[in-house]
Amino acid sequence: MSEVSIDGKKCALKEMSLMAVIDAYRGWITADYFILRLTGVLSKNGDRSDDTIGHIDADTLGYILSEYSIRRNVAVEGDARRNLIKKLNSDCIQDILKEGFTKRAELLCKFSDENRIGGRRINSAYSKLTWFLRPEDWTMFDKFVNSAVLRSNQSNMKAYYENISKFWVKNSPILSKTASDHKFNPLLGLRVFDKFLFCHGIGLYGPYHSEEGNAGQMYPERTRCEIFKSKNVSNLHRRLNFMIDAFPQCTARRLEDLAEDVCEHLGKIPI
Repeated sequence: MSEVSIDGKKCALKEMSLMAVIDAYRGWITADYFILRLTGVLSKNGDRSDDTIGHIDADTLGYILSEYSIRRNVAVEGDARRNLIKKLNSDCIQDILKEGFTKRAELLCKFSDENRIGGRRINSAYSKLTWFLRPEDWTMFDKFVNSAVLRSNQSNMKAYYENISKFWVKNSPILSKTASDHKFNPLLGLRVFDKFLFCHGIGLYGPYHSEEGNAGQMYPERTRCEIFKSKNVSNLHRRLNFMIDAFPQCTARRLEDLAEDVCEHLGKIPI
């Protein structure tokens, strides 16, 4: 990843596409892969031999809550944790996860509203936890992808999924296939999508204090170039520069090639 000044939209798009690919791969090798193994979604060789819906136990739930910072925002302990596990493994969730993207999003929004934890909606948590039960045709939801798409700091999961639905249905299979063409797991292509939006989302805010989970003031009118030059994105860009240097050269080259091939499609996301 080059440390260059960004002068045009195409350059910013290219750099942020590479950031998304590297960040997605980082998450894949440090968390996503082994959690998908724990839920039974992936086999020993990382294959997905069928469309079986996974299962979450107490230990696996603990891993996901920690890795995805859900624990920081949602108190899920004792009876609440046991009840959440029952909900995630329920027939209702299984039926929701069998649906295609648009219907799945609609039903999960309704489920989240009706199955609160401590009186709170846990939209982001449900979107992430259910990805590990059936990751195909799905992408996670959080504050920053919401901000990237809706240009608002008011969380609205229903509006978010409605806004990306047309793009997702047409382009997510392409992202998966492209990842596979470069000898990565096809599910990595789906994570590239939300990492790309995450990069844009954090760039709409003033300095982000990740330890506290607090974002600064929002600047919804920022262009992609302005987003890339923001403090939050610049800091992430620098860290990912160091990270790709740590990968074997052949892996780094494949990641760069993948970013080059998905760039055009990511640029079509309605943000």
